[in-house]
Amino acid sequence: GVWYILNRIDTTRVEFTIPLRENWSLPFFALQVAAITYYLKPQLKPLQQKLALLLIFMSTLAFSLTWQFNQFILLIQALIFFALDCLDLIAPGQVSSLYLIQVASLLLVWLLQFCNSMILGSLVLCFIVAVFFVKHFQKNLKTGSVLARVVKLLIHCILVFGLTFTINYLTKKVLLLKSDEHIYKFIKAKFGLGSTRDFDAKLYLCEEAFGVMPLDTFERLAGTLVLYPYICALTIFMIILMVVAAGNLSDSSTIHLLKGNEEKTMSIRPDIAYNLLHTVFFGLLAYSTMRMKYIWTGHMCAFAAYGACSRELWGLYLRVIHFHSKTKERLVRYTVPLFIIVFLYYKFWPKLTEEMSELREFYDPDTVELMNWISSKTSKKAVFAGSMQLLAGIKLCTGRVLTNHPHYEDKALRERTK
Repeated sequence: GVWYILNRIDTTRVEFTIPLRENWSLPFFALQVAAITYYLKPQLKPLQQKLALLLIFMSTLAFSLTWQFNQFILLIQALIFFALDCLDLIAPGQVSSLYLIQVASLLLVWLLQFCNSMILGSLVLCFIVAVFFVKHFQKNLKTGSVLARVVKLLIHCILVFGLTFTINYLTKKVLLLKSDEHIYKFIKAKFGLGSTRDFDAKLYLCEEAFGVMPLDTFERLAGTLVLYPYICALTIFMIILMVVAAGNLSDSSTIHLLKGNEEKTMSIRPDIAYNLLHTVFFGLLAYSTMRMKYIWTGHMCAFAAYGACSRELWGLYLRVIHFHSKTKERLVRYTVPLFIIVFLYYKFWPKLTEEMSELREFYDPDTVELMNWISSKTSKKAVFAGSMQLLAGIKLCTGRVLTNHPHYEDKALRERTK
């Protein structure tokens, strides 16, 4: 929490932008990640698992309902589940439950958003259908020698991704879906896979928020000390995950995540494995597209805090230098976070108190004057036309009737606005 507040320039846009859909949705996404983490904890009772799944469904639904980019975020999450399943780091039943929750949430969002066509043509739905289809017909995926298992996994991945794009292409052709084609054109142009003349795609390319994350972000994160424990935890857990995954591929019967109540030295819990891949995948997304860093940095703070306080990590560090005992481990686990908090207090508390003493508010005199004029000088039955950005502000601030719904992810509405 302390790191989140101190890095609020990089963890949220609430204090320097007008209300955005992502400001409403990201708290639900954080709740969903926390619920998934709890669900993947070992040795949960059946009732606890059901309650966790219910919370995952409700938070996924709320997140998807309030942000237009939900399908791309859920696609990355589905890829994480897929990777964990392929590496035998998570129970197959849990993966299936998480997939089904994503499908149910998106279909309900499709219904609640008046049959939003972009949802049905989303890659994440096509991907989940492809995963279930291929798994149904490709048996004994996790049996055989190391080479046989690796070959089976490669074939499995090729089949899943090939079928995903095939289903997506056929769905869009049959249903005549073109609402999100500007996004794929933007992605194609952004990564140098081809040029585009599409106006909406070029509009994204011109926005600084959709560019590469600037390197001074890492300087700010290092200044609050969050970057160092994050990198340490990321490196160590990634090494452990690769070793465990290699062991699972070589002989799935010799390495288990847990053995009774005792954790083996070289093991990784499913909840830790999920959060590790979560921070890696969304970290890459944040670096490639600056606007998406707000999905990553909040989780980064939580992951770094776990790294600074983790019993598993400190136990491993102390064993490596042959200095381990339960008393020393406990002493280090509590002392290091305390030193970090004291350092942050002396460095940032004066600045925070100064900032809190200032009364701030959204400042855009031209927009405020326009909204006040509309509210006071026009009829409540007046109808307004304009750009989607302007119409969204008019609807939010004045409640007046609009000629066009400001939903940018609908091709017909975009063309109607033009």
